[in-house]
Amino acid sequence: MSEGFAGAKIGKLKLKGESSSSSKEKSKKSKKRKSDTSSSSDFRKADELAHGGGWLIENFDQITGSIFIEFKELMYMHGLENGVFVIGPPHTSGEEADPCELFTAIRVDDSHIALKSAYGKYICPNSHGLIIGRSEAISPKEYFKVEIDYDYDGRKIYLKASNQNYVQVNNDGDIVALKSERSDCELTIRSMSKRETKAAKKDVPEEENADDLRNVELNYVKKFQKFQDKRIKLSKEDVKELNVAKDTGILHEKLLDRREKMKSDRYCK
Repeated sequence: MSEGFAGAKIGKLKLKGESSSSSKEKSKKSKKRKSDTSSSSDFRKADELAHGGGWLIENFDQITGSIFIEFKELMYMHGLENGVFVIGPPHTSGEEADPCELFTAIRVDDSHIALKSAYGKYICPNSHGLIIGRSEAISPKEYFKVEIDYDYDGRKIYLKASNQNYVQVNNDGDIVALKSERSDCELTIRSMSKRETKAAKKDVPEEENADDLRNVELNYVKKFQKFQDKRIKLSKEDVKELNVAKDTGILHEKLLDRREKMKSDRYCK
């Protein structure tokens, strides 16, 4: 071999216009990802339409406002005038949930919610484990812990009542909380609230881009507080009331009220 070719690399001759196998493979993977994304989006839209506009929640932060609870396909938790809850009759595809099947979800902390029925009462388990809606206000008895798990079958959601048992449907069709184990207690939570988009998130004030409401309060305190003694003063009142205020649309009023009580806000008189 001549010295001029001694250091040359020998490989397959590549013709003009011919792409490498790696480029083809990348192109195939890119097309597959786009196809999977499109299929997933189409499925979500079809699922939402089938449930009358109720979209499937994917995380705890999405559980707020108007929701309904699905135990079986197109069969929802249904409230009766006497405060008892049963599984309702099956809906046809595309039919909206009945008014008595809608609840107002209020987040009380980072893992618990309270549920207000269409009759204006908060729900909880009674001494027999039957879920009823007769409470006028929220107390720890009305708390439900949301547990979301991911396994090979996908996302699974469970509600643990204040009696430490999981919400499910019994053989008589009543909604109860009697089992301490989660088997056969899986359910689905669907929201009728407007789905938050990325564009909507950009409109959130900088002070509210925090991981929890305690940090949101801290951000506003830093912005408005007079630092007479060079110390930050935060309200000692329960942060749970901020969760309730946020879900009822009065978060800023509540934050101002808490700062006013600290007598340290230049905007509080």
